[in-house]
Amino acid sequence: MPRANMGVGLKALVDFSDLLSGDLWIVSGSAMIRRVTLAGQRTSVISAIPPWEGSWIVLDAAVG
Repeated sequence: MPRANMGVGLKALVDFSDLLSGDLWIVSGSAMIRRVTLAGQRTSVISAIPPWEGSWIVLDAAVG
């Protein structure tokens, strides 16, 4: 059976980070995307980085 809804988890993380106004970093391979607030607007900044084996995700947000 073919897979459905691939990528929904990443979209949920982006939406959650926006809701909390938190910084979100996603790194995989030789690219990094950082979701931040710049000049009062939520934006995604994409950067090339040295190759990284694997992937990681960090959500930095104040809760409570």
